[in-house]
Amino acid sequence: MSDLQLDVMDKVAINFTLSYNPKTIKINTDLKTIKIDANSKTININTHVIAVRIENKGMAFKFENLDPTDFWELQSFIQYANA
Repeated sequence: MSDLQLDVMDKVAINFTLSYNPKTIKINTDLKTIKIDANSKTININTHVIAVRIENKGMAFKFENLDPTDFWELQSFIQYANA
């Protein structure tokens, strides 16, 4: 949440942190065991975005030059958030 007033096409630098629990499942077929790793993971994103839609309930941003590692970390977060 922010008091920052933006217009469509404004460019903004953002920095945010996301935490999630990916629950990685590892299967060892030799021992016939399953291990669930439930350690939390934290993602720190520091990038630039462009405001592409602004409505009363929120905004939509387009990431500009997002680091490939950060892109895949965000994809992982979204995958586990929707699971």
